[in-house]
Amino acid sequence: MKKHLWAILLTFVLFCCLTACNGSGDCNHPTVHVHKTVKVVQENVVATTCTADGSYDEVVYCTEADCGAQLSRERKTTKTLGHHTANTIVENEVKASCSDGGSYDEVIYCKECEKELSRKHIITTALSHAPAEAIIENEVKAACNRTGSYDEVVYCARCPIEISRNIKTIWYSHSFINGKCELCNCNEFSEGLQYILNSNNEYTVAGIGACKDTDIVIPSTYKGLPVTTIAHYAFQGDTTITSVVIPDSITSLANEAFENCKALKSAVIGTGVKEIGFDLFCGCDNLTYVEIPNVITSIGHNAFDGCTSLTSIKIPDSITSIGGGAFKGCTNLTDIKIPNGVTNIGFGAFSYCDNLTNI
Repeated sequence: MKKHLWAILLTFVLFCCLTACNGSGDCNHPTVHVHKTVKVVQENVVATTCTADGSYDEVVYCTEADCGAQLSRERKTTKTLGHHTANTIVENEVKASCSDGGSYDEVIYCKECEKELSRKHIITTALSHAPAEAIIENEVKAACNRTGSYDEVVYCARCPIEISRNIKTIWYSHSFINGKCELCNCNEFSEGLQYILNSNNEYTVAGIGACKDTDIVIPSTYKGLPVTTIAHYAFQGDTTITSVVIPDSITSLANEAFENCKALKSAVIGTGVKEIGFDLFCGCDNLTYVEIPNVITSIGHNAFDGCTSLTSIKIPDSITSIGGGAFKGCTNLTDIKIPNGVTNIGFGAFSYCDNLTNI
């Protein structure tokens, strides 16, 4: 009986409610909410690296007013990026020098995480010397009939190593005006030399005589007659002569004329001479400069034997024969050029020339 009463009562209530809604068109009862507008966001992000995967939550929310309900959440994975190579750089560089090699590390890093990806050690070879401009050292000024000299030195532009050194000689002749040198005020010709008159009315210089000059300038004439010869042994063994100038009038320069002239430093030979006799300057160990004209055809044996101060000499193209031992014992001779016209070089012409490096 009671069950029937509850059923009748529930039916009545529903009927009243439906009647009320249909009657006014306004229902105050709550209805079911439908999510229309949504947004997708990422949460709990773990960044991807060059070597490890990343992840995040992909979450969907309702954006309706007074709602904001989470509609879904899904865990997503992002794949590793992998390394990205940056430009190669140089590290730990050791510069190469002229004598020693160098080295450096060629390194590649990842431009994302800066991890070192590779390292290669490179060895570089030693540099060759780079010649700088030649400079002058140890200069000795030249004077009238006095040889000067200097060292022409080339150093490496990168390091202090000396690459080459060549000794150069300088020669200044007298400049005579009215019988006097305007530079050193000496007489144009040496006075007091010993002469012998030949049968052909030409003079031969026979010796130093009463002359006190140390710079000997032989005249081309004496008492109005030509001077054409310098005799054998004319100045042999003289210890005061420092220079000699032989004029073009001299056609015969006899053997041993200046042998063992220990103070002799320079000699200028005129163009009248065609041959340099044997032992002409043998033993002149202070001789540094000799001017040989381009008319002489032969240099006699032992002509410059023992000229230990001679560092270089210019042999003219006219020379065809160099006698045996001609430059023997020239221990400081470093450079000499043999002309193409030379057809005969005697035995031991350059023996004991210990420093001769360029022929």
